[in-house]
Amino acid sequence: MLLLGKGKSLIISKNETTLARYFEEEIRLQASKQEARQNYKKTLKNLKVANHESRLALEKTIPEYKANLKALKAEQRKAFKIAKRTGRENYDLIIQNINVAIRQEALKNNFLKEIFVEVLRFGILRTIFIGLFYFIIALVLTITLPPIAIMGFTLMVGVIVTTIVMLTIMLPIWLRLEGRRIR
Repeated sequence: MLLLGKGKSLIISKNETTLARYFEEEIRLQASKQEARQNYKKTLKNLKVANHESRLALEKTIPEYKANLKALKAEQRKAFKIAKRTGRENYDLIIQNINVAIRQEALKNNFLKEIFVEVLRFGILRTIFIGLFYFIIALVLTITLPPIAIMGFTLMVGVIVTTIVMLTIMLPIWLRLEGRRIR
């Protein structure tokens, strides 16, 4: 909990301008992604309106063409589906390119790496201090109370294992989750 608290305080200590500087390009790319989504929705809406208007125009055709009306409507439906599919493919391609650019920018971003290094350094120093404290207690217990010497050894192993788990497993997972929360 001490490590997570230190990491959280490091993140909170950064002001908005610092965070905006670190994530400026990612924010811009996310905005372009939203813009592409809105453009796709507008295009799709315009396509549906045009399809509806042309369908109404077909229904008001001259009676001689009413015999071919079903064939014309089917042809129009196919054209609408093709246009819709093409628009979706273009939209998916644009979003895919933007997502790749966001991932590349996220890899270039050093904010979370800096936080990781600071928290790791803090964790190692804290482990050394706490480990020394428990080592002294274990040494005193071993010397003064030989029947419970194993307890002192257990304390030392527990501190080392807990620290290794905290620094190698939990800290990277927490930073990844924080990165998702921030982005």
